[in-house]
Amino acid sequence: MSDLHLIYTTYGPDFGWSLTSPQVPELIGGRNSISELLADTPDILRFAGVADYPHTWRHEQHFIRDDAGDEFFIRFLADDDTREGAANRMHSELQAGADSDLIERGPVMSTGERLLIAVTGSDTIGWCEDQLEPDTGAMLGYHAGDDLMYHMPILNGRFVGRRSWQIEELGLTRASTVAQLVDALLAGQADDLLVQSTVRR
Repeated sequence: MSDLHLIYTTYGPDFGWSLTSPQVPELIGGRNSISELLADTPDILRFAGVADYPHTWRHEQHFIRDDAGDEFFIRFLADDDTREGAANRMHSELQAGADSDLIERGPVMSTGERLLIAVTGSDTIGWCEDQLEPDTGAMLGYHAGDDLMYHMPILNGRFVGRRSWQIEELGLTRASTVAQLVDALLAGQADDLLVQSTVRR
């Protein structure tokens, strides 16, 4: 059984917060503030009949629309400075207009947005995959230090570039880490999957 990933999404201060989970498609909740939603989460989960999971992860997700009108969700693990820092860097890229690769190569959700997930080098591929709903992709954003960001598009358990690569083709498994993924891509096995960018904050 995979862990339970809870996604708390805000569209801005005028729209409140919503709660969803890829493990429980029928789960949906909403409140005016994140504090209200967090306080009511146990009752919402109980009402949805959510069973026990090995571990529960709480993610924060923000809706962003860039100057060109393209729409994104930026997601990071709540209360985690490292991932939130990577998320802020991705937001800075969008604000600076340095988002052409994120638009051209990032998978599009069924609702039209592109999902960017801030990750660390120690996060596993399986942990990233478990955040995705079926038939939904994302661009993983890894801050590798200094001003360097790596972005890797993942869709339906595959990494997608000019061709689609199964994890096993890269010599990796769900237990492999993001750092190992970057090493495999930099080794030239599938370098078209890797989008590099530099952003100063």
